[in-house]
Amino acid sequence: MNILKNYFPNNSYRNEIDGLRAFAVIAVIVNHFNKDLLPSGFLGVDIFFVISGYVITSSLSRRRDGNFLDFISNFYSRRIIRIIPALLIVILFSTLLTCLIHPQARSSLNTGFASLFGLSNIYLVRIATDYFAQSTEINPFTHTWSLGVEEQFYFLFPILVWFSGFSKQEKKSYKNLFFIMLTLAIPSLIGFIYFYSINPSATYFLMPFRFWEIGLGSFTFILINKNLRIRKQFEKIPSIIIFLILLILMFLPLKLSVLSTILITFLTSILIICINKNSILFRLLTNGKICYLGLMSYSLYLWHWPILSFSRLTIGVNWWSIPFQIIIIFGLSYLSYNYIETPFRKKFIPRNNILVILKGILVIFISSIFLFSSRIFSDTIFLGNKNRERSLIYSESIKWNGILCRYTNVPSNKKYSEKFNHCWINQNNIYKIKGSKSNKKIFTFGDSYNEQIVPAYLEISKLNNYHINAIYTSKCDFYEVFLDKKSLSRICNIHLERYVEWLMKYAKKGDIFILANSLSDFFSFSKINYNKTPDELLEEYLKILKYLSQKLDSIGVELVVISGIPLLNHNPDICSQWFTSLNNKCDIDSLFNNKKNKEVKRINNYIKDNANGYFKFINIFNLINNELYNNPSPWDYYYNENHLSKKGAKLINDEINYELHN
Repeated sequence: MNILKNYFPNNSYRNEIDGLRAFAVIAVIVNHFNKDLLPSGFLGVDIFFVISGYVITSSLSRRRDGNFLDFISNFYSRRIIRIIPALLIVILFSTLLTCLIHPQARSSLNTGFASLFGLSNIYLVRIATDYFAQSTEINPFTHTWSLGVEEQFYFLFPILVWFSGFSKQEKKSYKNLFFIMLTLAIPSLIGFIYFYSINPSATYFLMPFRFWEIGLGSFTFILINKNLRIRKQFEKIPSIIIFLILLILMFLPLKLSVLSTILITFLTSILIICINKNSILFRLLTNGKICYLGLMSYSLYLWHWPILSFSRLTIGVNWWSIPFQIIIIFGLSYLSYNYIETPFRKKFIPRNNILVILKGILVIFISSIFLFSSRIFSDTIFLGNKNRERSLIYSESIKWNGILCRYTNVPSNKKYSEKFNHCWINQNNIYKIKGSKSNKKIFTFGDSYNEQIVPAYLEISKLNNYHINAIYTSKCDFYEVFLDKKSLSRICNIHLERYVEWLMKYAKKGDIFILANSLSDFFSFSKINYNKTPDELLEEYLKILKYLSQKLDSIGVELVVISGIPLLNHNPDICSQWFTSLNNKCDIDSLFNNKKNKEVKRINNYIKDNANGYFKFINIFNLINNELYNNPSPWDYYYNENHLSKKGAKLINDEINYELHN
């Protein structure tokens, strides 16, 4: 305790805040160990955001720097001393282990590289990461997204503080800062609520949608210090009741995350205001051991995720492994707090702020060179199977530009045609549709599932000398295109419309249009967005397929629909290496996602039974299902839980080729 009191003079340091930090970090750790135990434990991060806003405002209220340069350099030098040392150690440690045991090292290392500059949250959005997906669990740098949010907030907040006059305690400075923050926080909250259903990844990771949470912490400090009447009213609320509600919110299901995030953020603010020294909760949160956990919370947060990620890549998280994993997490956090965090805080009190900032930038730059170069030698020092066939978009010497052929925004009509013409699968990759009238052409469209089938298309193209065009849209499902006209799905609709228009200009009689979508979220999507039963949605989906079939039939083009595939419970990378032999997720009996597969089979059977000559339906589900059960290494056929590897795609090329000829 005495260490931090040096930074909070005049007895302004609140020990109970450390206790609240301890509660938040333990909730996060429990959730990351097992989501079933505490489904919304991740909300501990939202508690941290409120606390961060409160503490940083409190700290800046005591600064009395004479000019803007002194103020801003002092702020950033202290942030560097607070954040960088422990973060660098965790990143460098995680980088080395990632190179040794992570099958997808490059993607993870890119996240680590971005985290050095406080940009990992932006990188994760850029690669369309779902925080709650299993793929994030084996990226040891995923958790740095929240540091990115705070660091980006820190670039803006001190400027607002200075120009409000708050740092110099000018007249009306508290009111100025309050209204500045309110002006920014309200649209941030509205944006969070509105865009969460449209783009949950962006609203989860990006600072503009999280500003209101940290800003609420700032409001809380201002209210406590400048409105005693409000503070006294809030102190009448039993703080233990608020705390118990916070705890209950941690057990809410994920589907209520927007509501639970808003509630836990505002209740944390209320709790900070209403805790008084005579309450039971105050005595609990100021208990020495609990406060110590709160002081260690930064190190605990930094270390727990990499340890769990590397555990999932090796022995797993089992009943017998959890005690050892807890000991390692707390042991490393103890060392980090006592021998990295505390010495830097206590001994490296900045005398020349500019020099501290320059040294920090230099250290980050050197570390970034190490991380960047580690991407090069990661394959060399990887301890697992270096030859696992995982490529999705290349096969032998035949190339298909998967990046170019992915659509996420809406280009002009002219650019659509240019892009479509560059997505032909052929040996020279220079085929132009206008240049050939003799070869059969196959046009393929779908979501990322269509991308995964490209290796099969490559084989079919070689066998038959077909010209095959492959286009895919990220985060688009065919049923969404026609049922949802809003935002992202409206963009998906435009992609499909343009593609069908394009092929109808250049296709000839006898050509084929293949539609390939995973349909893995067909029923869950309908439950969330539409007041339709599964049977009603299937009926509407069939009408859409028949409509498309009739449109294509008018020019003699046949519609072919490829079925969904079996879905796995766990990322196959976890189970494809020798060092995962003890991993509880690699039991063959737990291979399949039975709930999802039941839904996919229902969709497949419905489409097959009702095609009635309108279109051809190729059911590859059973083929893959049987192969997985009969193969000693089923993981090799999958890239991740929902997509085939190149080897898996080649498994189905004979079936697709046969069906196309019959």
